[in-house]
This record gives sequence, C-alpha cells and structure tokens, in this order.
Amino acid sequence: MQNQCSVDMAQVAAIAARYKNEPDQLMRILFDVQKICGNCFAEIKAEEQVCAQCGCELQKSQEDYPLALPVGTILGGRYILGRVLGQGGFGITYLAQDYQTKERVAVKEYFPDTMATRNNSHAVTAYTGTREDNFTYGKQCFLEEARTLAAFQGNPNIVGIYNYFEENGTAYFVMEYIEGQSLDQYVSDRGGRLPWDEALQLLLPIMDALDAVHGRGIIHRDVTPDNICIMVDGKVKLLAFGAARYSLGDRSRSL
Repeated sequence: MQNQCSVDMAQVAAIAARYKNEPDQLMRILFDVQKICGNCFAEIKAEEQVCAQCGCELQKSQEDYPLALPVGTILGGRYILGRVLGQGGFGITYLAQDYQTKERVAVKEYFPDTMATRNNSHAVTAYTGTREDNFTYGKQCFLEEARTLAAFQGNPNIVGIYNYFEENGTAYFVMEYIEGQSLDQYVSDRGGRLPWDEALQLLLPIMDALDAVHGRGIIHRDVTPDNICIMVDGKVKLLAFGAARYSLGDRSRSL
C-alpha cells in the first residue's frame, strides 16, 4: 500500500507560514496526515488497506475518482482531505477534517472537467482558448456563490459555509458536513410515496430557505429531491447551489 501522505513542497511552505510561531504544531500536522483514514480520520498503520476503526477501504476513493486530490492533502493550511463524497460536472466534494477544531467538514473544489484537468499534481490546469475563459469566469462565480451563501450562515435550512479560498489554480469552499439522506432516498425507502402532511412538513423548511435566498436575488434552479437533505436529527436542509451560480449570467452555454 502506498503512503497516504500527499504533502508537496508548496503545501509545506503554506503550512509552515501559517504555523511559523508554532513549530511543534507544524511538525504534528505534517506527521499526522501521513497515517489517517479518509473516512473517520483515525490513525492507521502504513501497511493497512482497511481502517480498523470504521472498515473503510483506504484506496477505494482514489480508484473511483482518479482526478480527485489524494487522501491527506492539506488545503488552506488546515483542512485535511479525506474520501470523495461526490463528483459532478463542475466540482468534486470531499470529506475533510479541520485540523484546528477536529470538526468534520465538506470541501468543494471547483473542477469543471470539460474545461480543465489535473496531471500528476495538485494543480488544476484549464484548457486553452474559450474553455480557459469559461473556466476563469466559472471560478469567479463559484467564489461569488460561496460569498453569498456565507451570508446565510446560521440559517437552519441552508447548508452552512465556513470558509472559501483559492489554491492549486482553482477555488474551494468549506461547508458543514451533513449526515443524513436525500429526500429522493427517503421517499424511495417508503415505497415512493409520502402522506400529504409528512410531505408538507418536509418541504416547509425548504420553502423558508428559498424565501431567504430569493430575497437576495438568487435563483436556486436545481431544487430536486436529490438536493434536499433530511439529517439524522430530522432537520431539513437545502443543498447544491451549483446551478444558481450560473444563473448570474449567460456567458456560455457550456456553463
């Protein structure tokens, strides 16, 4: 099994700058990320292929998502990436751990696979020509989405945004990690139908969320059962504002 560490020199420099007055903390970070599980972030032995704590297959995420950043990659000097939660046409979402707080978070990477690629490094490289222009424009919109959603921090029905930044030639935002299931799966588990009163109870929080979003001039444009999460505590949250960011303009049909 290959070592889980993926800290390159650029990362080391960024981390060293952040913790220049805390050498013990710096060494602890660079040591710890070499032996973590990408699912539960427990320490693992170099020869292990399955995490003894949670049973996660340690290489599966990289095999399923070959363009994703490796487990153990550090972003923003503090977020240690774990397994991939999902990949769509415009980005990759990772489970991560905030090294400072030990809280599990989700990190979304702007990675439109029709406009850019990644070759043997952490950097995202845009294709040339019109696609490069579209990549740059999309990145600006991605960051604008993060700034907008950050304004809803504390809204109980909208996924929370903690941070956003540029790195590796692309952009990232850090959001709360939500454990639960999609409304689509929830309905499927109940035979494909819900009683009217239960459906109303689930959708009222989403209506409240959309009312707040529309009040700021944003249109979600992708409210589907897949983008509504029912958390383990019963709360309901609206996810995936990816389509909303491209409603800000019609620069390209490829967006």
